[in-house]
Amino acid sequence: MTEGITAKQGVAYARGHFVNLDEPVIPVEDRAHQFGDGIYEVVRVYGGKPFLLEDHLDRFFQSAKLIALTPDRSRSALKALIEEAIARADQSEAQVYLQLSRGIVKRNHAFPSGIPTHLALTVRPVDDSKYHDIREYGQRVIFAEDIRWKYCYIKSLNL
Repeated sequence: MTEGITAKQGVAYARGHFVNLDEPVIPVEDRAHQFGDGIYEVVRVYGGKPFLLEDHLDRFFQSAKLIALTPDRSRSALKALIEEAIARADQSEAQVYLQLSRGIVKRNHAFPSGIPTHLALTVRPVDDSKYHDIREYGQRVIFAEDIRWKYCYIKSLNL
């Protein structure tokens, strides 16, 4: 583990407690790692406040429901954890990333039963200064066809 990681560089939460960002905490047998079996959400923090947190939580819990994943904490408990993590990070401009997997269990394609889900979360500072000119003057773009489904035979790790 690298020494010197501070809250100014970010805060992490995994396996039920806050940890250093560089602390190895995700077991190889986590279904997120093995199968991409889980969900995630990203919440932008402006001025120390999570932006549209209720909407993000709606989507998080709806995503869990749609893949038959039952979070092991309530919405209010998750909201409190996110707010605690933001406070620990002490960043006015940040990004919260949370990921919920089906759990840590021996690799098997069948959904496990009776295994607790695994929540991982990070809060990292965001530097938006590089986007100032884009906001001020706009950005040129090139549109391209989404061809991912043409390559569905590739056994990718999702994104």
